[in-house]
Amino acid sequence: MFDNITETWNPVVGCLHSCTYCWARRLAETKLKNIERYKDGFKPKLVEKELNKKFYKQSVFVSDMGDLFGEWVPAKWIIEVINAIKKSPTSNFLFLTKNPKHYYEFLDLYPENVFLGVTIETNRDYSFSKCPTTYERYKYMRDLPFKNKAVQNRNQFSFVSQFSIKPYNN
Repeated sequence: MFDNITETWNPVVGCLHSCTYCWARRLAETKLKNIERYKDGFKPKLVEKELNKKFYKQSVFVSDMGDLFGEWVPAKWIIEVINAIKKSPTSNFLFLTKNPKHYYEFLDLYPENVFLGVTIETNRDYSFSKCPTTYERYKYMRDLPFKNKAVQNRNQFSFVSQFSIKPYNN
């Protein structure tokens, strides 16, 4: 998905957004269903052994098999993930969520090597999931007082300091 990502890391898996197009849910409920972390399907869970992993000069996509910042994720899990990231200061970590409002609770905890992103599928509000509306996601990301905001633009991933998607006006 992102050209400069060298690794994915899933200390938290699962999601309750129920997106109709979710490839991760399909994978967890089919090919991966016999793996311990997916034995309960796509139910969110903390995979504690992943918290011990260290990275050296990598670009890591965090929780591509879930939404680390979903409303259902306990703050304790997120803090544990952030603390684990602090043990790998030479690597960059991308968080991507459909609930950027939850980013605000942890602003004082993110280290410099964290980049915050949002998934926005379209500039219109369609009801193909239980996540916040497109405009809500845009608004919370736009107003986020954090310098490392990540934007994917035309299939090219880049780290930028301003969130540059404009909302659709009806």
